[in-house]
Amino acid sequence: MSAQTQIVPAEDRITIDDVKRRAEAVRDLAVSEAKETYRVIAHDQLTRTIVVGVVAVVALTSLAYYLGTRRYRPL
Repeated sequence: MSAQTQIVPAEDRITIDDVKRRAEAVRDLAVSEAKETYRVIAHDQLTRTIVVGVVAVVALTSLAYYLGTRRYRPL
């Protein structure tokens, strides 16, 4: 044997099944992280939409009140 060749003990060898299991584990982790990220983004967008809606309703109510008080002001 040459100096570059090393014999790896059988218990340290990686089999095709080991690589396949690790690849599936990485894929499952990536999918779960992507789903979690999507859930967080969707929740943030929903919250932002609700806040914008509430602000718009308050602004329109305030404008309607302001215009109503100016219109019926006693002379």
